Amino acid sequence: MKIIKKVFQGLIVLLMVALFARGVMFIFAVRPVQVSLSDKTDKIAILNIFGVIYEADSIIKKFEELEDDSHVKGYILRINSPGGLVTPSQQIYEYLLTVKKPLYVAMGSVAASGGYMTALPGNRIYAMPSTVTGSIGVIMQVPNYASLYEKIGISEKVIKSGKFKDAGNGSRPMTAEEERVLSDVVMDMYDQFVQAVSSRRNMSVENTKMLADGRIYTGRMAKENGLVDRIGSWQDVFLEMKQELGIPDLTYIEIEEESLSYWKKLFSKINVYFTDINAYMPRPPGFYYMVNL
Repeated sequence: MKIIKKVFQGLIVLLMVALFARGVMFIFAVRPVQVSLSDKTDKIAILNIFGVIYEADSIIKKFEELEDDSHVKGYILRINSPGGLVTPSQQIYEYLLTVKKPLYVAMGSVAASGGYMTALPGNRIYAMPSTVTGSIGVIMQVPNYASLYEKIGISEKVIKSGKFKDAGNGSRPMTAEEERVLSDVVMDMYDQFVQAVSSRRNMSVENTKMLADGRIYTGRMAKENGLVDRIGSWQDVFLEMKQELGIPDLTYIEIEEESLSYWKKLFSKINVYFTDINAYMPRPPGFYYMVNL
């Protein structure tokens, strides 16, 4: 009985030593260290594009504020977005091409359509194996409620300066001519997207168009097709930047978006695209670089 008791005590001691050693390893492990922006240490700034892209000014302003900070040595842009309006997505893309410091991208659950466009300026693009990306294309959805109006006895009188001024008016069926005009606009926007992908991913326009038929890809598929560079998380991106910049004690600062509402902040912290409340709300009319999941 005494022998069993001693063996049991010995096992308990070994377990405690093992747990202690694991704790020490965790504490002293090399991992990203977060600091405040005011700390005078070399750091990487982490910025986020989360949710549907309806505007560009807030993210651009944050980059502008960081560009003159000599302690900010580079950026990690985390994207968890199904895309958004064409113009804001394009504005972010065009601005990010001008940043002077290294810019690496880490895709989350989804970085598709306009979300993928905003990733293109990155010096290196990372995705998780299961990230939903791609969906290179343009969509314009025009609801038609003419039959409902007829049922409930509502009519609409439109006074316009030209025959195409109310193209897309949902109170009446769209004419073939109107559909052709709007399709021309969609295709011109699509061509701009294709040119951006072709330029940034070093692909021919022909090969880009083969991938740019609106389909989605997993991160692994995107890597195989040359749409992203590496498979990994933002932590992997940070470690690679740290190594390439040659700064052993490099830290990071996550730039929060103060203008977001409480609920938006709450949902944006959950890195799963289908929990983003914007994805399920009716979208304002317009042209979108947006995945249609």
